[in-house]
Amino acid sequence: MVNPVGHAGRAFQDIIGLDDGYFPHPKQGGRTILAGVALDAELTPRSTALTWVTVDGTDATEKAAEVVNRLLGDTVDPGTPLPVLLDGVTYAGFNYVDPWALEEALGARARVVVYFRWLPDAGRVREALEKHFPDHRVRWSVISGVIRGAQSLIVGGMRVHAFAPSMGWDEVVGLIVNSCIRGAQPEPLRLAHMVASGVARALGSGGPGGPTLGRS
Repeated sequence: MVNPVGHAGRAFQDIIGLDDGYFPHPKQGGRTILAGVALDAELTPRSTALTWVTVDGTDATEKAAEVVNRLLGDTVDPGTPLPVLLDGVTYAGFNYVDPWALEEALGARARVVVYFRWLPDAGRVREALEKHFPDHRVRWSVISGVIRGAQSLIVGGMRVHAFAPSMGWDEVVGLIVNSCIRGAQPEPLRLAHMVASGVARALGSGGPGGPTLGRS
């Protein structure tokens, strides 16, 4: 039996993971899938929600809030803040989710945790942003803030990293450790990646006439 997700006496009834999908050629203006998966305390999938996110765009925070809001309606206790796991801070190339802005958009209903299997090379990220994006200072401000604030922990003998704007570190550690079934990747993120990549490959690159996506 999987331990309830949480630590130090705190048990979360549900947990949400977000990840983006496959896109063959990083190209501004293209789109890929952003998938959210809600799991219960036994880490059994409860529901999924999908939307499009712009490759190298600036809409990932807004789209993440959209996906999480859809999933919050299926939770066991809507009055309890739910942990929302993000697979890194960059999505769909150099689009990005601002974890502070996402928490503000979701209010008291959710707490955001950014998970990194490996921390990005900050120097290379900054160089790429400065080379390709006129708004590189805005993107770098968010991305570098998360990277600088990330702390390390050991999961299954492997070092991983995480950042949380408001959740206590003991809770973050318990959340990640207890949500891992296979290796050091939290189950909500593993499933979100599978869903996003599978749907993105099936649908191909998302143009303006792409299908409308919702919840299941």
